[in-house]
Amino acid sequence: MHIPLEKCMLYRGIPMRFDMDIERLGESIHTHGQLEPGMAIRQNDDYLVPDGRRRLLACRYSRYHYGGPNIYSAMVYRDLDEVQIFTEAFIKNNERKSFSLLEEVNYFREANKRFGSKVAVEIGLLAGREADHMKGVLEVCGWIESNLVKLHRIEMRTGHRFNLSHLGSIAQYRQDAKTFYQIAAVIAACKINPYNVDLDRVKSLVKYYVPWF
Repeated sequence: MHIPLEKCMLYRGIPMRFDMDIERLGESIHTHGQLEPGMAIRQNDDYLVPDGRRRLLACRYSRYHYGGPNIYSAMVYRDLDEVQIFTEAFIKNNERKSFSLLEEVNYFREANKRFGSKVAVEIGLLAGREADHMKGVLEVCGWIESNLVKLHRIEMRTGHRFNLSHLGSIAQYRQDAKTFYQIAAVIAACKINPYNVDLDRVKSLVKYYVPWF
């Protein structure tokens, strides 16, 4: 459906992406149009958007700055409960292969809070994740919340994404914020093998590789 922008609202129950970059996508939509529909749930006369929220914000940006069309294109779903909405939104993001591990952890952290670990694991399995991977993700969810944004900034600065083995190696330092982030920065900056992290060596490299920290 092509839905009037004023009828669309962001679905607030799912964590937003770390990097939205609404301006660049809005410029692209102005030039090329909205190339991929989002996902919308009809609620009375309005539509909640759980997936494609960045596209919705970019359509609004295009409309406001360039006088673009007053519509948002979406596949409309009906009669989905919250678990189904979480599942569909994650699967659609996963199909685009656009989640980093940190964003995935952030997603399942919220799913775990809302629905419990069993349902969170089921969502991951439906999206093609392995059971061992989901076990690791939920273990990380228990301590990483306060570290997510800074770890993401390190990823952006170094161009290297963490995986579960990296996070497991540095978890023992999570009570010492400075050491935790310094070690994380070295692991990312040096692109250290996640399955062979020598933390003593990593700590010795801090002063050489993270003067910007």
